[in-house]
Amino acid sequence: MNKRLNGIKNPKFTGCLNCSETPNRVLDKDRIICSYYPHDWYLNGDRVESDIIVSNIKANDGDLLFFETPLRDETYQLQDDDWILVKQGIGYA
Repeated sequence: MNKRLNGIKNPKFTGCLNCSETPNRVLDKDRIICSYYPHDWYLNGDRVESDIIVSNIKANDGDLLFFETPLRDETYQLQDDDWILVKQGIGYA
């Protein structure tokens, strides 16, 4: 199990003005995530290969869900059945 990280209290907008959004502090459980170039999701380092609803992800408390795009990235940690935003970055470009 990963060390419990502090959630971000005030997420910042990063990325493209046309297609990015300010992330929520808690990932919506009804959101469908999918990996498609250049946007990828990783669960504990393994790429999420097929579409999945967040509430159906098989994970344990402390697991990490990482979203990566060219202009932004977000890391969520499962804490008490909620995916909490714990880190934001500038992407890989």
